[in-house]
Amino acid sequence: MNAQIPGAAIDGGRIKAWDMFLGVQLTPVGGYPFRIPGSNFDGDDVFSGSNGEWETMVVDLSPGYGSDRDDLIFEAITNGNVGLAGWYIDDVRLVREVNYHLPLPFSLLTPADETPAEDDTVTFSWEECVDIDPNSVASYTLYLNVYEQSVEIPAGTGISREVSLEEFDLSINGPPQIGWNVRAISQGDTLWSSETFTLLNPFSGVGGNDYDLPQEFALREVWPNPFNSTISVRYQLPYNSHVKAMLYNVLGQRVATLENEMRVAGTHRIAWQADGLASGIYFLRLEMDNKAFTAKLVLMK
Repeated sequence: MNAQIPGAAIDGGRIKAWDMFLGVQLTPVGGYPFRIPGSNFDGDDVFSGSNGEWETMVVDLSPGYGSDRDDLIFEAITNGNVGLAGWYIDDVRLVREVNYHLPLPFSLLTPADETPAEDDTVTFSWEECVDIDPNSVASYTLYLNVYEQSVEIPAGTGISREVSLEEFDLSINGPPQIGWNVRAISQGDTLWSSETFTLLNPFSGVGGNDYDLPQEFALREVWPNPFNSTISVRYQLPYNSHVKAMLYNVLGQRVATLENEMRVAGTHRIAWQADGLASGIYFLRLEMDNKAFTAKLVLMK
């Protein structure tokens, strides 16, 4: 480098991708740190320097800009001064980070759906969310859903999380049922578990007829929302009735029937898989007798 001219170098190098018979110059994010003046390459920016330290340079190899080329080359450049030691590259380490694929679907494991908690401390577990892109590791968040509220519990990169129901006030004073699912994030992509499970809470102080026989028709839960593939709908009936649950697109066209049958009084849950539907906004309409509830849903695939 040239100590008398800030940012100027006597010699240096730049990186290229080999495209058949031509070398296509690549520019690192933020540009090259030096420039060689007074040579046949006057004005060209380069790597240079003599501090002997590692420096990380990020080069975009996304589709259309080097990703279809197998070879990367370094081009050495000088201003013609041969009286001093030249610049050279001693070591190069390339780490390729790509995000061409979405994470693969994963399922919940334990506790199984509709099973009671054996203790106040519950270990939730799920399958690994596999992302086939190189250097990809998913991180997880466990969600405990209680009526319209949810408790968000980070789980890191592990595939299980031990939770004390008492810590989150979900034990003695909690509801008889707790919905739970898991969100995975890998390289910015978000994927929800393929299903939502229900944990039965035998320690709940809420029980008896107040829960088993609701006082009114109500849509209690639409979870998760936005959702990726599977959604859980929980509702309550004060008496036996015929229930319809229909899904409509933004044009008002019915695109799916989630439920259309007689149901007894109590709390019910619909687990529905959105196969064949494109990402977008939909509307869920839940009907009982002459009463209805509507919920806006966002499907993100």
